[in-house]
Formats: sequence, C-alpha cells, structure tokens
Amino acid sequence: MFYPALAAAFLCALCNSVATILQKMTASREKQAPSLSLGLLVRLIQNELYFFSIVLDLIGGASELFAVRTLPLFLAQSVIASSVVATALIDRFVLKHRMRSQTYWAVGLVLTGLTLLGAAAQPSPGPSLTVVMTWVVVGGPIVLALAALFLVRIRSSKATIGLALLSGLGFGGTSICGRVLSIPRPYWHVVYTPTAVALAVYALIGILLFTMALQRGSATIINAAMVAAQTLVPTILGLLFLDDRTRTGFVPVLLTGCVLVMGGILRVLFTHKGAA
Repeated sequence: MFYPALAAAFLCALCNSVATILQKMTASREKQAPSLSLGLLVRLIQNELYFFSIVLDLIGGASELFAVRTLPLFLAQSVIASSVVATALIDRFVLKHRMRSQTYWAVGLVLTGLTLLGAAAQPSPGPSLTVVMTWVVVGGPIVLALAALFLVRIRSSKATIGLALLSGLGFGGTSICGRVLSIPRPYWHVVYTPTAVALAVYALIGILLFTMALQRGSATIINAAMVAAQTLVPTILGLLFLDDRTRTGFVPVLLTGCVLVMGGILRVLFTHKGAA
C-alpha cells in the first residue's frame, strides 16, 4: 500500500494547490470578516470558483486520509506541503507567468528532499492512542478556536501571521486525526467517533482561518506560515508520539530530506511572486 498511499498524498498536494489559487482569487474580493464567523464561508461558497475550491479540498482531504493511514506523517505532510511547488508550476505553465531561475532550483530541492524522505520512511499502520492522548487530539480545535478569537480582533501583521499558523495547525490536525482514526464495524459508524468529529472541525477551522488570513495579508507570507505549521508540527508529533518510524540507519537521511523539503518550499514561496 506504500505506493498507492504516496500517490494519494501527491493527489492531495495537487488539489490543495489549485484550491489555494481559487481561494486567493475569491477571498480578496470579499469584505474582511471582523470576527471569527462562518458567515464568511457562507458568502464565499455562493461563488462558483470558491465552491469548486472546496470540492477540491474535499477530494484532497479524502486522499490525505488514505495516505496517512499508511505513510508516516513526516513523509505524508512533506508531500502535501509540496503543493506550493505545484502552485508555482501551475502559475508558470498554465497561467503563463514567468518563473525565476531560483524557483527552478527550489523545486529541485523539494523533489530531492521528497526522494530522501521516501527512502527513509517505514510504512506502518496508525497507532492506538491512550484515552488521555485521544482527548488531547479531540480538544485541539477548541484551543485553536479560542486563540483565533483573540487574534482576529487584532489588526497587525503579526496577528495575521498568527491566523495563518493556526490554519496550518488546523490542517495538520486533520492529518493527525486521520493517522490515529480507528475504523469500527460497520464502517459508517466512524462518523460518530470523537476523532472523526474532531477531524471535520479541524478542517473547517483550517479553511476559515486560512481564508481570513488571505484577506488580511500577503498570500506568499500567509502560505509560508500555514505550510510550515501544517508540516512541522505533525512531523514532530508523529515521530514522538504516533510511532512513525524510519528504516534502520536512515535518521540522517530523514533529517536531510526534511531540511531540503522545507528549505525548497520556503524558497519557492519567497522567490516566486505568483505563488499563492
């Protein structure tokens, strides 16, 4: 299941990249939300482009859920984070915007890093959490919502970056929930489990906060903050608490791959003005 799961992670990255472009186009036209309100999403969902972006997010989310059931989070999240590379390539070859030579080098760094992470990864099923850890994961959306309620009232660039970081934690939370989700029998009973509910809430918070952050600041900076939080936090938690493993002797390869992927992603974001 390693290669189908890896393909699913790349599909998620592609869906996310196109969705981000569409959300950037539509969110900037809507009046800034003064508070944490689902009304913004209700208004935007009536726009055909934004609605299509949500459909892509749902497809990407399903692909992500399939991927993290097998792949360690450090690999799945790095592949998904490479959506910024896909965004840059779409901007270059579909929208016909010029791309700087440094961006090509950055894309090469990301691809090299992903290759190293793939070599280091040891596929394994998700772990079973203790009751305490389960409620920590389930209670995460409440903490994110409270932090967002505080930041949304502050009109500053730091608060905007804070919203972007929180959106990344929301998207990262969906990966963590997907990794530890226990599938009961019959399968449809999964919708009643606390982890599945938390997964849906994490996704909703991530989409809302990312959209609000896009309205308030530079898309490049917002995406950089979101991607960093979405990738690094689940990677660390996966290695420390969720039994994510590397092949024997491949820890240096893992570290090198993480550095190359994150370095390349940030390079793409800060050298390619069309990145969203």
